[in-house]
Amino acid sequence: MSVPPTTDENFPARRDEFLKLIETEFAAPQGADKELVQTWYEKTVEPGGEYYRYYRVFGNDIDHDLVKMAKCFAKSSTGFKENSSKYRLRQIWRLLMQHYAVWDAWHVARILRKYESVRTDLAWWLMRGAAYFFPRLWLAVTAGYVVILGSSDLQGYLQAAAPSPWFRVPLVLLAVFLGMADVQRRVGRRFRTMLLRSFHLLAIGGVAAVAIGIFTAWAGGCAIDEQVWLVRPVTALTLAFVVQLFWQDRSIAEPL
Repeated sequence: MSVPPTTDENFPARRDEFLKLIETEFAAPQGADKELVQTWYEKTVEPGGEYYRYYRVFGNDIDHDLVKMAKCFAKSSTGFKENSSKYRLRQIWRLLMQHYAVWDAWHVARILRKYESVRTDLAWWLMRGAAYFFPRLWLAVTAGYVVILGSSDLQGYLQAAAPSPWFRVPLVLLAVFLGMADVQRRVGRRFRTMLLRSFHLLAIGGVAAVAIGIFTAWAGGCAIDEQVWLVRPVTALTLAFVVQLFWQDRSIAEPL
């Protein structure tokens, strides 16, 4: 039985059919059911998938659907081969991380661990564990500090401008705006989701910027003053988001 075509006109109805299917007892998908799941995966998760575009057009929660799709590849679902399921689950996990959907990605990782063992997949476990802390962001913040510490003129300007709220407040707002802009590019105009994930991104970015700032001050024998814990970190974080714009158009949350 062939899978009926999905277009931009009937996508909402086809999505409802798909969700209804995977929310039932999906112990051993066979025939048209398995074909539907396979098609939905290919056109949603794989690069250039047309369903991915439909999710953006209609504003549907793609991350929620991806977690449900992942359950179709659980080890108890004997309709899919183990190696294929492992690959698909890893691709779903990566796409969720690109969307800053860390909690959803963690749920998929729990399903994925059923296929993995410490002996053969330890590197994957370590990579996923590190990815939750956004290593790309830490590297971008470090690059921001290289720019700051490599220019005595820039340090002098920051030192002179730091006392003024007309400098600090716009700088903080710029960092917040750039962070939210990258999240919005990944998740679309889902305001609540965008706000929560932006807060998560900025929280990790703030920790990274302050930690690296304190370390560089300690290594250089400098006092821990407002320059170290506020001005330089916010400047470095702003530069990090700017660097990210030119980093192969990758999401900050995407694993290395």
